[in-house]
Amino acid sequence: MTTVLGADRASVHVRLEVLERAVSAVAAVEPADLDGAAAAELFTRLHHVADRLRALAVSVLPVIETDGLWAVEGHRTAAQWVVHRTGVSASAARRDLRLGRALRDELPVTGEAVRAGTVGVEHARVLAGVAATSDARREALADPGSACGEGFLVRHAASLPVDPFRSLVRRWAAAADPDADDRGYTDAVQREFLDVSATLGGYHLAGFLTHEHGTVLATALAAVTTAPQGADPTRERSAAADESGAPRDERSAGQRRAQALCDLARTVLDRGLAGAGAAVRPHLTIHLDAEHLLPAWTERLRHAATTPDVTAGAARSSGTGPGAPRAGTAGPATWDDTTPVPLTVLRRLACDSEITRILLGPGSTILDVGRAARTVTGQLRRAVITRDRHCAYPGCHTPPDRCEVHHPHHWADGGPTSLTNSVLLCWHHHDHVHRTGTTITTDATGTTSTMTVHPRWVFHDRNGRHLGTTGPPLSRPPPRTP
Repeated sequence: MTTVLGADRASVHVRLEVLERAVSAVAAVEPADLDGAAAAELFTRLHHVADRLRALAVSVLPVIETDGLWAVEGHRTAAQWVVHRTGVSASAARRDLRLGRALRDELPVTGEAVRAGTVGVEHARVLAGVAATSDARREALADPGSACGEGFLVRHAASLPVDPFRSLVRRWAAAADPDADDRGYTDAVQREFLDVSATLGGYHLAGFLTHEHGTVLATALAAVTTAPQGADPTRERSAAADESGAPRDERSAGQRRAQALCDLARTVLDRGLAGAGAAVRPHLTIHLDAEHLLPAWTERLRHAATTPDVTAGAARSSGTGPGAPRAGTAGPATWDDTTPVPLTVLRRLACDSEITRILLGPGSTILDVGRAARTVTGQLRRAVITRDRHCAYPGCHTPPDRCEVHHPHHWADGGPTSLTNSVLLCWHHHDHVHRTGTTITTDATGTTSTMTVHPRWVFHDRNGRHLGTTGPPLSRPPPRTP
C-alpha cells in the first residue's frame, strides 16, 4: 500500500509541475497586446479552467481533514491549516471545508460534475447551501428513482446562471421539505437582534434580521438612498447649473445607505409617526445655558421671554434647544446624555426647529417654562416648498419630505426668517453646507416690494469656487407671501 501511495504522490507531483509550466506560459501573455476577441477567449477559458482547479482543490480538503495532517503540523483545526497554507480568510477556509464535505457525503453527482467542468463551484455552493439542508431534502437528492433528484438539479446547473439557478433550487427545496423553511424562519426569528451602541466618535450598529425584515429595510433604504451623483437627469435643471456642472456626490454606497437610515428615522420623528399617544413625542434635545449663546441668539431669547407667542429661535422639529457656545467659554451645548454637540451640528439644527425657553433659579429650580416656538412656520415652510420643490443643492432633487429649510444668512448671526432668506436643502446637503462652509447667495431674476419672485441660488465653496446655480423654472408662478 505504501508503494502505491508513493507512486500516486510522484504522479501528482509531475502533473502539477506540468500545470505550473503551462500557467507560466499563459501568464507570459501581455494583456495589452491582445485584441478584444483574443482577450475574451483568454478570460472565458481561464475562468473555466480556474473553476475546475478550484473544485479539485476543494474536493481534496476532506481527505486532508480526515488524514489529520493539519494536527501533525501543529494547527488546531483543518481550517487553520488551510489559512496557513493559502493565506485565505478563516471564513473562506471554513466555507471550502463545508463544501468539500458536502460534495463527498451528500452531493456525489455534483462533485463529479464540478471536477469535470460541467458545473461551476458557485453552483455547487448553491446546492450545498440550499438543497442539502435537511434530512428530507438529502433523501430527495439521493433517491435513485426520482426524476427530480440530484441529477435533475445538476443538469439545470449546467445550463443556468447562478442567480436563476438559486431561485430554482429554493423552489425545489421548498417542495422537498416545506417544514424546513418554517424551522429556519423560527430559528432566524430567535437569532434576530439589533444593537445600537455609543462608541468613540459615533455609534456602532450590529445586528441580524430575518429575510422578511431585512427585505423591508433594504427596500426602504433603496427608496430613500440618493443616486451616486445625487442627481436626477430626468428632472429640469437651470441653464447655469447645466453649464457649470453639478458637483459630484463622492460618498460611497455604504455612506449613502447610512444617510438613508438616518433619513428614515428623521421622517418618523419629524412627522410624529411614533409616540403620538405619549405626553411628549420622541424628539432630540439640546441643552445650553443662555449666557453662552451668540449675541444674536441671546437677544432673541430675551425677546421671547417678554413677548408671548413670538418665534424666538430654532432646533429640530424633533428636538429643542438651539445654541452656539462662544469659543473658549464653559458650558457647551450637550445632548441629553451630556455629550457635547459640535458647533457645526448645532448651527445646522438651529436653521429649522423649535426652541423652548426654561428659566432656572438657584439650585436649578425651574422658575418658568416658555412655549415652544418654530423658526420656520408652517405657512412659510409651504411657501418655500412651493417655490423650490426639492433640494436646491446643484444636482440634487431630493423631495421636500426629506428636506429642511436653511437660512443662507444664518439665524444665529441675526439672519431674518423670511422667504428671501430660506432655501430648501435635503438633510445630507444641509449638513454638508454647514460642515464645509459652503455659501449660498441669490441671483434674483425678478422682485416685488417684499420678496424675490424667482431666486437663483448661487453656491460657492469656502474657497470661492462656483459649485452651481439652481432655481425654479421662470414660468412657475411665485408663491404667496406668508
